[in-house]
Amino acid sequence: MQPNAGASAHCAGCGAPLAPGQRYCLECGERCVPMSSVLMGSPPPGAEPAVAGPAPAPASPPGMPAGIGGGAVQRNNSLVV
Repeated sequence: MQPNAGASAHCAGCGAPLAPGQRYCLECGERCVPMSSVLMGSPPPGAEPAVAGPAPAPASPPGMPAGIGGGAVQRNNSLVV
């Protein structure tokens, strides 16, 4: 990604100078390049859409043998030190 190719190398938010390829302004924190589609929750360009299918069975918690608990693990809010 290129930050504002051909535009002035200054932050749009505060006017501070920007280095080539700089993603954020060091003065005010303003984002200087468009956000990635992946970060916005969209699939990347050219990616195949996910195929909906049956959800995989939940794995056993660490330290518990498979088959114990039947997937319904009870949890509480107690803290053990």
